[in-house]
Amino acid sequence: MSRHLRNRSFSEDPFAAMTKPPLNESPEAKQKRQSEEHTAKQRSELIDEEIKRDRQARQQAEATQRKLLLLGQAESGKTTTLKQFQLLQSKSAFNAQLHSYRALIYLNVLNSVRRILNSVALPDETDQFLSDTSSSSSRSSRSSYARRHYPPHLAALAVRLRPLLHIQKVLEHQLRGSTDPDIVVPPSTRRSRRTESTASSGDDQQDTHNEVTVHAWNSWSERLKTAGNIEGEVICMDWDSRDDPGQLFVACVDDLIALWEDEAVQTALAKQRPSIRESPGFFMDDLARVAARGYMPSADDILRARIKTVGVQEHHVRFDRGPDKGLEWVIYDVGGARSQRLRWAPYFQAVNAIIFLAPISPFNQTLAEDPRMNRVKDSLLLWQEICKNKVLEKVSIVLFLNKCDLLKAKLASGVQFKKYMTSYKGPNEWAPVAEFLRSKFDDVYRANTSSKRSLYIHQTSVVDSRTTQKIIQDVREQIMKEALAAVGLY
Repeated sequence: MSRHLRNRSFSEDPFAAMTKPPLNESPEAKQKRQSEEHTAKQRSELIDEEIKRDRQARQQAEATQRKLLLLGQAESGKTTTLKQFQLLQSKSAFNAQLHSYRALIYLNVLNSVRRILNSVALPDETDQFLSDTSSSSSRSSRSSYARRHYPPHLAALAVRLRPLLHIQKVLEHQLRGSTDPDIVVPPSTRRSRRTESTASSGDDQQDTHNEVTVHAWNSWSERLKTAGNIEGEVICMDWDSRDDPGQLFVACVDDLIALWEDEAVQTALAKQRPSIRESPGFFMDDLARVAARGYMPSADDILRARIKTVGVQEHHVRFDRGPDKGLEWVIYDVGGARSQRLRWAPYFQAVNAIIFLAPISPFNQTLAEDPRMNRVKDSLLLWQEICKNKVLEKVSIVLFLNKCDLLKAKLASGVQFKKYMTSYKGPNEWAPVAEFLRSKFDDVYRANTSSKRSLYIHQTSVVDSRTTQKIIQDVREQIMKEALAAVGLY
């Protein structure tokens, strides 16, 4: 076959035939053709030069970059850790987004209010019993209660808070955008009979409410910062404007605090797992401050603010001092839900270090995607996959055993650790429980890592700025030492 191809005449080559000058070409046509070919060749050479310059510039930039990957299951604290890097770079990193974060914190508060109202809603049977056994005058006086399914002393509060819950819809609409395909709204869960009955009565406060989810690359902060007019409702994140939603929070602050401090509410919430205090974006203990006139978020508020994202968030940080002075950190925050973990692999290439976040407080919780899977067990399995990955065998790994503050509070409240981790035999106290979990992750690492790389383990609460930023500084030094040692300079 190859001999046959070698013996084929030049005229049989289809490319040669296509580029062959036409027969009986005139001198003028030949000159024009050659001129066009020369111009095309020059254009091609210019493109090649531009590609070469871009490649060299990229190589020079990569030589001064350190790529850091944040990994962990959903709600493990990855985005908060990214915020800590931004704050460490510049204390004023979020100044331009303060109003956007204020709107986001209002949404976080209203998500908690919805959860509270749902927790104290009465079942249909109780409501029906009250309606059947009450006199007509009594039914009239309790009509709003019967319609809203709340205890009498909370029904009036719920009515007064309805404008706030409407503002929640307006803010979410603006955050979501009317036609933006980058916004994902989780599918509604199947309604219970109580929810269906309540919805049919016209009480939208009891509808199943799904948290808005945005893509990491979506400029959600710009959406919330600018004014918007949605279905006749105008919002404007400016305290000098009457359309600022903060004005309504100021008017409702006493009712919000009364709802949160109500004994029936606290009793109902105490039965819920996970606790509302464990939920990301919890601000109910700070209502007097958050709902005050002129409120602007602090750095700690921004760290605690919650927005659910999917996709990959990339951020560039350059420090002016420290062992990595002059270097640029490229930090990738990748989604941790099971459906997003398949997207991690492309980011393993050329990464210098990984911070793996394993929340250790949800030992009594299961995954939202799989109610059969314990969250700590899922973190251990995910950690095992990272440790044994051959592509990452030379990559520095830092393990953050995160949410230690919530673990301490949970154990102090009496939740028994050994009930969920049956291999644990020690006391229900913070220090031995934390050491037990640390040893579990260390054992997985040693069993699945063949290289001699070091493992750095830190017990963290990444919403704690002072402690976490000290840890991040240590991590920067550790990663730089590893990088220098790899080329024989340390």
